[in-house]
Order: sequence, then structure tokens, then C-alpha cells
Amino acid sequence: MGNTFCEMILRTIQERNIKQRDLCYGLCSESTFTRYLRGDRHMDRLLMTALMQRLGESPDKFSPMLTEEEYLYFEWRQQVAVAQLHKDWQELDLLLRQPAARDTSCNEVLQRQYYLLVFGIVQEKCYGNREESLRALEQALALTVPDYNMSLREGARLGVQEINTLLLWQYLQPDREKSYEILKGLVNYVDTCYTGAQEKCRVYPKVVAQYLPFLNQKKLYYECMTLAQKAISLIVDTGYSAGVEEILQAYIEAMGAVQAPGLEEIRTQLWAWREIRRECIGIQEEAGDELYLLNMWQEVELLHEVISRSRREQGYTQKRLSEDICEPETLSRIESGKRAPYKKTYQALAKKLSLPHEYYFSTIETDNFRTLELRWEFEVQMVGKQWQRAEELLERLEESLDLSIPCNRQYVEQARYLIQKGTGHIKAADSFGHIVRILRYSIDHMPQSEDINTWTEKLWEHLFTEREMSLMLQLADSLQAKKKYDQAAYLLERMLKYYQSSQVKLEFHHRIVLLIYARLTVQYSLLGAWDKEQEYSDAGIQMAMLCENKKMLPFFLNNRADALENLGKKEVALKFYELAYHSAKLLRANTVSVAKSSYEKLKSNMRS
Repeated sequence: MGNTFCEMILRTIQERNIKQRDLCYGLCSESTFTRYLRGDRHMDRLLMTALMQRLGESPDKFSPMLTEEEYLYFEWRQQVAVAQLHKDWQELDLLLRQPAARDTSCNEVLQRQYYLLVFGIVQEKCYGNREESLRALEQALALTVPDYNMSLREGARLGVQEINTLLLWQYLQPDREKSYEILKGLVNYVDTCYTGAQEKCRVYPKVVAQYLPFLNQKKLYYECMTLAQKAISLIVDTGYSAGVEEILQAYIEAMGAVQAPGLEEIRTQLWAWREIRRECIGIQEEAGDELYLLNMWQEVELLHEVISRSRREQGYTQKRLSEDICEPETLSRIESGKRAPYKKTYQALAKKLSLPHEYYFSTIETDNFRTLELRWEFEVQMVGKQWQRAEELLERLEESLDLSIPCNRQYVEQARYLIQKGTGHIKAADSFGHIVRILRYSIDHMPQSEDINTWTEKLWEHLFTEREMSLMLQLADSLQAKKKYDQAAYLLERMLKYYQSSQVKLEFHHRIVLLIYARLTVQYSLLGAWDKEQEYSDAGIQMAMLCENKKMLPFFLNNRADALENLGKKEVALKFYELAYHSAKLLRANTVSVAKSSYEKLKSNMRS
């Protein structure tokens, strides 16, 4: 990937005429920022995330490689996110007392800011100490936006963590008119400066959710409905559901005030969303509580696992790989996670092992954020089965990519194959060999056999990228189309085992793992293994609720209902079919008609 990330940052600030001091203000000095851009220093994940968000772009465009020290901190943050999701404020208080809470080894400023943010939540939710909470939030904001005074200075930039801090502060402080002005400015800022939809969806609905009640209080009902519709459209397009309940509540109030049509349907969707939360995570939503969710599941790899797996796959001994780079004992400590490599050491190892020059992976190789945003828009259209629009975007993507680079060629060929399959020009049953050929762009020893049991363990020593795993999913689809359900299930279980063998939690690979779970529910349904279908449906529901993207939630709810129905638990199955149907309508998922048909059929059978 070369020095692609830093090249993209530099190119973007030049194209958008953003001053370096505005982008790095409060995060690091201009001289330090320049050293990052030159590649003289390694940029940690927290700083990378903050900078990309200040540019209005999504850090999810890259999968970082973390040192073990960094990963343990990220893992602690996910425990915080889980406690917040379950509204377990006592657990959150306990987590704040762990050593990881005060760890500042990754990025002192941003880790300190996050600690103060969580401390502010604990003071409010556990102890009712609003004054102490406000003080902590003010200190947190002052760390990276020291000159904030109810409005942003010209050229100022905000990341999601800073916006979350500001949202909580305005919610707790007593002057409601002041809150209204802050939210009004934030809605405009996010709408204008978060140009990438992939990151905008994380924060825009959350800001709008807090702003809409003020519009209703001021009887600005049509403005409220317009903003609610815009936020819901963003939620529908992306599946990111932050603030959805409060948006629906405010939308219902505004619709009722002007007697707008469609009110009952929105009420039903709000009921369904509350029921999903109650059934799936056992809680009732409280007004304002979505503000306290600081979800942050992102795709990551462990640096020492990447180096170790790549070395073994390529047949290097530690002694041979470390020649002219470092002592074998040093490499051993690096591979065990006991120490992080120096930048020059990593770059030398990366050159030998053909790993990224930086600590980041990307599905495609480019030096342009616009190309990455185009890729994301293409994938959204693919999920929605909008084949014509997807084909148009793929043509633009091909024009912007260097197709002599294997990963780019592989991505384009896979994309073209999926469009042809979706439009019926290629049958999945006839595609196994074609998919293997695409995989061989990056895995030259990829087996041709459809008998997955004959695949050697050497294959699973390969360091699989997300792109390669998505192609493996297509192999499972081909086996399913040939009615080789046992083989498809075995392949999917083996893929899951690959991720489970890592120290990294499955949630940090949720994009692919959710797709594996989904296909496993289908295979076990076809095999009549209803207990297994329910097991993987439940796993999919739990992961979808934990992670920000809820697009696949209706699918798992529907398949859970299918398993329950076949296990004779028809009353519960009926409830989940209904939830699957209404959530699919809200998110405009592809499972609307299936869930509705299953619900009506079972309901009719139970009546008769």
C-alpha cells in the first residue's frame, strides 16, 4: 500500500484547501503532523481516526494493524461500549477503575479525552452528580478544542469523539436555548463538513435526534419532518441506527401536529424497534440514553499475528527472516506480542514479507479518498441489489484504479462477477472455478477441489484479507447452489475457525463474520438442523446489536423465527417474524416480503 494513507491525507487537505494547523489543532503540533505526513513517524489508530473524521471521512476505509498494547486498550473500549449498550452503569463504573482506563501509551490526548468522557457519563448515571459530569466534559472538550465558546471558530474541525463530548455537554447543561444554538450549529457543521456518507451516518442522525425536540417545541414541525426524513434516509442507506428511536419519536410528534399521512406506520416501526431492543438485549430504551452509546467496533488486525502468519506461510524461519534486520530473539519477541517493532524494523520485515509499508490494510490500493468513497457507494448499491447503478459505479471505479495492481484487479473482477450473478448472466452453481481463478490473484496455492475436506492446513496459514474472505463466501454460495450443503457449511465453519484462532475478538471482524453467520443459518436450515440455525441466528442478532450497522438484523430475526417455528415454538416464532418484517420495512432490507409472507402464513396456520 506504500505510504498511501499519508499521501491521501496530504492530497485531501490540498484539494480542499484545508490548513494543516486547523486539521491537527489540539491533536498534535504542526511540526509533528508534518513528520507523520512524510512517513518519519508511525501514526497511531486513535490519531488516524480523529484526523480522518475531521476531514469528514471514515477511518473504516482502512483496517489497522495494532500492537498488542494498542489492541488491549481497544478491547477495553469495547467492554465500555457493551456496558453502555446494556445500560449497565455500575459495570461502566468498574471498568473506569481498571488500569486500561488511565492508559495513555497509545495517544495521551485522545485517551485522556475518552476517559473524561466516560467519567462524565458515570458521574451522571451512577451518582447523579451533574455538576461533576459537566466539569469532566468541559475538560475533555478543552483538550482538543481549547478555544470553543458556544460556536466553532472559522476553519475548526471536529472528530466524532469531540462531537459526542459536545452532545453530552449540551444535553446536561441547564440552559436549553444554549443547547438549541449548539445543536443548530452542529447539524449544519456535520451536514457540510462530513462529506463521506460512510462516516456521516455515524454522527448526523445522533445530532439530529437531539435537535428535533427543540424544533417541535418551537412548532417548526415541517422543518422537523424534513430533517427526520433526511436522517432516516441515511440510516436506511447505511444501516447505522444511532438515534433512530428518538428520531422516530420526534417525527411522530411532528406528523401528529400537522396530521401528516403515514403516522401509524411510523408508530409501528417505533414499537418494533423497542421490542427488538427488549427481546434481543433485555432493556427498555430511555429517552436520551442513546447519547451515552460510544460504539466503536472497527476492523483491526494484530501486528504480531500478521508478521508471524506471513512468515510461516512463506516458509521463513525466524532466523532467516531476521537476517540483516534484527536478532532472531528480537523477532521472536515481536511475534509473541511482547514488544512492538521499531518503524524501520517493521518496514524491513514488511518488504521481505510483501506486507503494507504502513500499519494499515485497504481493500483496494489508491491515493484518493474519493475512490474509496466511490467503492463504498458501489458496495451500498450492491447490498441493495441496484445492479444498473452498481454497474455505472463500477465503470467509474475501474477508471480511477490502477488495474496492474493485483488487489485492484481482483476487486474489480469479483465486483463484475457479483453483478453478472445478480443479473442472472452467471449461475452460482457454475461459478466455483471462476471464483478460484479470481482468488489466485493473491493466493497462488488456492485449491480447485470442491471437496473442502481435502484442502490442506497450509491454506489456512494464509493471512486472509477481507476481500479474499468475501470471495470464499462466494465459494460457499456456489456449493449451496449445487446442493452441497454439507460442504458449504464445512467451509463456512472453517472460515469462522480461522477468525476464532486469533487473539482478536470476532466483533473486530464483524463485517465478514456477520456474513458467515448469515450463510450458516441458511445451510443449517437447508440441512434441517434447526438448533444450529437458531444458534447462528442468535449469534448474528447479538453481533448486529453490538455493532453499529443493523442492516442484517432483519435477516437474522427472520431466520431465528424460521428455526423456532420448525422447533415447534410457534408463538415465539410469530413474534420474531413480526419484528423481522417491521425492522425490514424501517431499514428497507431485502427480507421485507419474505418476513411478511412467513408471518402471515404462520398466523393463518395457528388460527386454523
